[in-house]
Amino acid sequence: MHRTCRQPFIHFGYPDFMTDERYSQRFRLLLPLFLIGLFIVALTLHGYLSRPGLDRHGDMYENYAWGVLWQWGYYKHPPFFAWETAAWFLVFPKTDFFYYVLAGVNAGVALLALWRIAVRFGGLGFQVLVLALAMVMPPISFIGLNFNANAAMTPLWALLFLFYLRGIETGRLRDAFGIGLFGALAMLTKYHSVVMLAALLIHALTDAQVRKLLLSRFGLVATATFAVVIAPHIAWLFGNGFLPITYAAEQDDGEGPNLADSALFLVTPLGYSALSFLIARSMRDLRDAYPLVPTDQVRDLWKTAKGRALVHFAVWPLILTIILGYLADAELSAVWGVPFYTAYAVIIALLVPPAYYEARLGRAVAAICLFTAIIVGISPFWYRYELTLDSGYYNAPLPEIADQVDQRWLDVGGPKGAVLIGEAALGNAISFYSDLDLITLEADSFDVARHYMTPEDAQRKGMIGLCQHGDAACTDRVKAIMPSAIQPDTFSVQGRTRLWSFDLWLLKPTH
Repeated sequence: MHRTCRQPFIHFGYPDFMTDERYSQRFRLLLPLFLIGLFIVALTLHGYLSRPGLDRHGDMYENYAWGVLWQWGYYKHPPFFAWETAAWFLVFPKTDFFYYVLAGVNAGVALLALWRIAVRFGGLGFQVLVLALAMVMPPISFIGLNFNANAAMTPLWALLFLFYLRGIETGRLRDAFGIGLFGALAMLTKYHSVVMLAALLIHALTDAQVRKLLLSRFGLVATATFAVVIAPHIAWLFGNGFLPITYAAEQDDGEGPNLADSALFLVTPLGYSALSFLIARSMRDLRDAYPLVPTDQVRDLWKTAKGRALVHFAVWPLILTIILGYLADAELSAVWGVPFYTAYAVIIALLVPPAYYEARLGRAVAAICLFTAIIVGISPFWYRYELTLDSGYYNAPLPEIADQVDQRWLDVGGPKGAVLIGEAALGNAISFYSDLDLITLEADSFDVARHYMTPEDAQRKGMIGLCQHGDAACTDRVKAIMPSAIQPDTFSVQGRTRLWSFDLWLLKPTH
């Protein structure tokens, strides 16, 4: 006989109104929403208070610089996450704080979809536990703060799976539309999403209940929606020499994946989920009558179509990523697994005996509150560590540099919308902080940008060349584009730890 857990709301001192049936439904809706909102606020504050710059790798600046071009694709990636960034900053000011709000909201949307997924597998206690387990996973919290293609996939995969479950439940055509839409948007974010689509297709083909849907009008609507949404990007690929695919192929260093890389990729989720396992274990009594690893609920998933779908969602993307890594001779990277973790949160929660879900609701809520308090509290200490990192322009005074570029361009009578050339990592950041709507030349190449910008187009807009002083490669690129009569001026900006000097070329628009 299993031990009986204490009753919820009594042991943890909840107000009496929470046990009132008149309020239970409202409480079941408001509590998860409140906790997700709390997480968004805490993650945003952590990002803003703990980092001297947006992103040491430059991805977040690149997102913006691409997005404002509003193309159907870019030389490294498909376009959707860049569009998200550009659209966000059509509404909000271009500041680090609001970029971290975007990253927080992105994670919050993933959690919102995850909550609705969890509703299909358990009550309020289970749902809150799933949220707690997901929030403490680094790919959803800390890694997710770097808003890039990997982070942007996370809510799209979760929404795709949510609509897949809804479709299994009801067979409604609007859910088929949602599957097609979010499947296409996931692919338009990163081609790696093909492993998620393949996982769901494997389930749909092998599950008799779902196979009927796949071969009905439901499957036709989902497929047609997917095709219509992704078609313009496919046309762009043909018209642009399959740039993202050729770019990815050129990044191969010849090593490709190996057995050690594959093993590390397989065990990385265990490390990233370690705190989630600890929280799941803390929901139980130290010594109870349940097995150390109670797997009954996980095994029972196979008894329903939705449960089988969850297993496919959790298992196949990991396996297929490794297979694709070998087929493409690409070195496996842990960040490819960022969108996997929503499924893992549900699976880990199912390892907790059901008797504890409602009885230990307070512990799950407390875990979320404690975690959010900690990530805000450690921000000043994290900031000191980040200041020691020397990675590109991460610690450069980028807003001040942008102000200098803007002022010097205005001094010569330059208009808004000029084209920045030079070093892409620097130009992307300056375009973000500039008040003059500067745009960067994609990949520093008119050949890459030939379908929407020629050298003549750039000269009509006006051109700004910008290089860090002494960067010979950047200087050569600028000199190859700028008329020889245009000579650079040098200016300097004091940073936190050193003086930054730059060469600046200015070519006013030609008419």
